[in-house]
This record gives sequence, C-alpha cells and structure tokens, in this order.
Amino acid sequence: MLTKINTANKGKRINLVYSMQSKNVESSMCNGEWIMKNRQLVHINEEELLKNIRKHSIEIVTRTNIF
Repeated sequence: MLTKINTANKGKRINLVYSMQSKNVESSMCNGEWIMKNRQLVHINEEELLKNIRKHSIEIVTRTNIF
C-alpha cells in the first residue's frame, strides 16, 4: 500500500542534505554499525590504508609517466 509522503518540507530537507560538507559530518552508521564515530574510522586501520595509498600512488605515477 502506498502512502502519501508529506512534501511540504521536502525542498528544505533536500537543500539541507545537499548543502552539507564533509566538515559537517561527525559520525556515520550503516545497517546499525558505526562506520565513523567522532571523526575516527571504526573498522579501518587508517595508518595501513594511508601506507597502501602512498605505495599504489607511486606505482601509478611510475607506470603512467605522469611526472
């Protein structure tokens, strides 16, 4: 059964969501689990992630001769 959605404030809600920036996000959840809490990633080792990013970025630059 379909129900009528209150659209009176829909534009305001949409504007609120789309006007946000990353600095406005402190915590986020997905399926009831914290992904980021108090600006800290919960399930990801940030140091290991950054290490891998540096390694792969160097490989990409070397392989593509960008610099």
